[in-house]
Amino acid sequence: LASCGLVFALGGLAILTPPQSRMRDAAALTIVLTFAILGGWVAIFSDPGQVEGGLPFLPRAVNEALGRGLFGFGSLISLALFVYGVRRLVRNAPEADAA
Repeated sequence: LASCGLVFALGGLAILTPPQSRMRDAAALTIVLTFAILGGWVAIFSDPGQVEGGLPFLPRAVNEALGRGLFGFGSLISLALFVYGVRRLVRNAPEADAA
């Protein structure tokens, strides 16, 4: 529940900051990382029987594996987006004056 509140607060912060702001980028990266963490937690640590796919005529165990796999896949995609965003943010960092 706290992570959902964090996502909404960071979304509001991102909307209120200027479009090319590093604060907006950091808020967006934190949102994507939160999605990755939540999806990974559901894929790995959720109670058996709580996550299911929605395909009819498949056994419950197959639907559960399908649901966990989809949450895990979404988590990996979110993690890849986070890594890409961090690399882009670091690459575009303003250089410190050496003087």
